[in-house]
Amino acid sequence: MSALNTGVPEEFKHVQLADMSESSQPVVCGEQPTEPAGAAVPARKTDAALAVPPRQRLRLTAILLYVVLGVALSLAIAEITDSAQSGSRPPPAPQPPPPPALSGGSGGAAASGRYRNLFVEAGLANEAAVQSRVDEAFSQLFFGRKSDEAVFFESSEGTAYVSESESSRKHDVRTEGMSYGMMIAAQRGNASAFEALWRWAQLNMRHSDPRSPYFGYFAWSCTQAGGHIYEGPASDGEVWFAAALYTAAGRFGEPRYASAAEALLADVVFRERAPPVTRLFEVATGVSDAPVQVTFVPEGSAAGYTDPSYHVPAFLELFRRHAPSAETRSFWARALSSSRNLLQRAGQTPSGLAPDKCGFDGTPKFVAGLASPNHAYDGWRVAQNHAMDASWFDADPRHAASCERILQFFARANATAPQPQGYGDVHSVYGEQLSPYHSAGLVAMNAVCALAVRDAALARPFLVELWHAPTPTGAYRYYNGLLHMLALLQLSGGFRYYGPPSPEE
Repeated sequence: MSALNTGVPEEFKHVQLADMSESSQPVVCGEQPTEPAGAAVPARKTDAALAVPPRQRLRLTAILLYVVLGVALSLAIAEITDSAQSGSRPPPAPQPPPPPALSGGSGGAAASGRYRNLFVEAGLANEAAVQSRVDEAFSQLFFGRKSDEAVFFESSEGTAYVSESESSRKHDVRTEGMSYGMMIAAQRGNASAFEALWRWAQLNMRHSDPRSPYFGYFAWSCTQAGGHIYEGPASDGEVWFAAALYTAAGRFGEPRYASAAEALLADVVFRERAPPVTRLFEVATGVSDAPVQVTFVPEGSAAGYTDPSYHVPAFLELFRRHAPSAETRSFWARALSSSRNLLQRAGQTPSGLAPDKCGFDGTPKFVAGLASPNHAYDGWRVAQNHAMDASWFDADPRHAASCERILQFFARANATAPQPQGYGDVHSVYGEQLSPYHSAGLVAMNAVCALAVRDAALARPFLVELWHAPTPTGAYRYYNGLLHMLALLQLSGGFRYYGPPSPEE
């Protein structure tokens, strides 16, 4: 057991749980600058000072020199004493930077319109080659061979769904994949694919009966024929659906998509609910700097904790800018600052890796069969959430440090891992590797950190690995492939903010 594993609570050791979240499938694969001192102003000689007799001036000068020498001697003694004691006293612990101002920020690509192409910056390819690579990945995942390449499948009545296989006997349709597919289609400018996915989700996943306790929510897992496997929602689906709709509204100039996003958020965030179903966001978390947080599942006991990968501050800022009233805008501002702070809390682990599930205070959460405290399939996406917010809005400097901790951990893990396989894809938050698989989805999410980190040398190996990684195929192409596609879009400058300017701008 490595030093990182000392003191691990027994219930957190070797925990690998299949939970009900949408991504829980098997996956193979400084100091502040100080102001410069102003120029010293010479003291003015007054007439009174010039009138002092020479002998008296000499006596005053001697007294002044005596006082100055005494003070200097005292300071020197104190410094010598401190130096002697410092060897036995640990240096003060570094203090984390204070949270930034609670705003959407005025920087970043959303304001400048300049989206970085990290593959070009790293010298891996030119613009044309990068665009060709992104085009090929999209073509394979959406329109490739049905048996082992595509995750996008056309259905009846002009609809389509995202799944791992066209075989309805093997795989389901999840709100996670549907909303990711919609966002990818919107970012790619493919209006027909976006509309087909949205129609399928509305027809088959959305609870449209006002008498249902789930009214307005989406059943998170369905058959490919549209039947509900699980009636309840998983919160990330609704968040990504709304973000994809707002993105499509801006990308395609379709206000009906913005109206649909507003109606969705009104139903799942602001509509009063009857227990055990709750609203999508908890507004009484008990955490002073994160009072408004998205729930893991807005139902029963699972509404009492959260999933760090569901905290996507860039999307919450998008919602804030679209908010129809001052009241809803204030709500999204609180949710935005809460999510940024929760991501920091969740990353304060010995390894620097966020757990899949945690309490509202960021403490890793273990619930048998439901919530894993490990950094696993959900936790991979935390890196993207940091980097996306940094890229679009550049409003929280803590994202850079968080992404650097993630990459530093995996750089160390890779140095000791069997080659050419590399680091595993599941770890305890104490740094213990729990799975040997080097999954394409984790490779993709780690690479996205390059958008936020300041150390290009640290990020480069992760960019290189993603650039040379093939687009996933086969049995596990669904989750790995979607994360791979999202990463290619983000790192090529093709994942953009399509929304209104900040109300403060």
